[in-house]
Amino acid sequence: EEQNRATIEELSRRQAALFDEQHSSLKTIATLIYKSRNIARAICTEPPDDSQKPCAEDRLESCHGAIEALLYEDRAILPDTCFRLAHSAKHSVAQLLSMHREVRSAMRDYKQSESRSDSRRVEETLLALTREFEKLDHMYTALVADIRSTLSVAESPNHLPR
Repeated sequence: EEQNRATIEELSRRQAALFDEQHSSLKTIATLIYKSRNIARAICTEPPDDSQKPCAEDRLESCHGAIEALLYEDRAILPDTCFRLAHSAKHSVAQLLSMHREVRSAMRDYKQSESRSDSRRVEETLLALTREFEKLDHMYTALVADIRSTLSVAESPNHLPR
């Protein structure tokens, strides 16, 4: 009887510790993807130029690296759906970085040549960048919903359907 109670207490303690680790990891991953999404939105809404590089690109690279590190470190404790969404978001952030660099390159080329093809390249790349931002935005929304479900967090009263 005493042995069973000790075993149950130890299992409860381990489960609580795992929940705390998951909570911390999920909170961090949601924060990093939220930051990435906001940086990406700013990139999509501001005219691209080289002055954005240190601010936007470096911050987005930092978020990407942090997301990647967290996914490597905490893969074993992350629920599968949360992991898949976060992993997809990490790839989306990498795409956004690549596209932002391409937009800046296209803008430089256009400023030098003012050709129609360079103008079209700028427009097409900006459109692709915006689409990728929208994908990241949807992934973030799905991730938050899945995290809330995983952690059994109810919606706040001002977010409940009427």
